[in-house]
Amino acid sequence: MIYTLAFHYLQIIYLTCINGPVILKMIKSLLLEVGLLLKHRVEIGQLLFII
Repeated sequence: MIYTLAFHYLQIIYLTCINGPVILKMIKSLLLEVGLLLKHRVEIGQLLFII
């Protein structure tokens, strides 16, 4: 019983270690895309404001 629980926790930790960087990369790229969209929107707004 204790062994299976320990194994289960090790499996979760192992999967988290493998998938952690991937999830972080996904979040990072999403944030970058949102940031770029906001930046472009600001630039377009400035252009419209100048015109």
